[in-house]
Amino acid sequence: MTGIDRRVERVRSGSRRKRDLAAVGVPLRDERSRRDAERSQAARAVAEAKRLDREAKLRPQIEVPGRVDDYWADVAARLAAVVPESTYRLWLEPLIAIGEIDGALCVEASGSDFEWVELHYASLIGETVRSCTDYRGVFLFRAETPDDPDEGLH
Repeated sequence: MTGIDRRVERVRSGSRRKRDLAAVGVPLRDERSRRDAERSQAARAVAEAKRLDREAKLRPQIEVPGRVDDYWADVAARLAAVVPESTYRLWLEPLIAIGEIDGALCVEASGSDFEWVELHYASLIGETVRSCTDYRGVFLFRAETPDDPDEGLH
């Protein structure tokens, strides 16, 4: 039995060693990659369901005191000073302060921008809100209105 025959036999009996798989021509992105992708999708779905549940509970509680716009103007000015202008214009300028809940500022991002803003800028926004207002933090909400699919077309 040659070396390649042994590797083929190992793969048939369940080996997932990279050198065995490569020797018989099985792509290395195999069952494990598929399972990891499924787990990742499931985790994203669970996180999205939790976020939707949180928003459904919190949105009715939003209060809109007069100071929200003034505070958000201060926060936006400080954010504009600490990030590149293009970053601010693309990701942070479109954010809208929609009110407050339990001492936290509520900020809304459009549906298409929400994940990026939450992933990359939520902590910066929260720190900035805490440093220049009397709010204890920020809640990010996805905009309720769907994005216009034709927006940006000319």
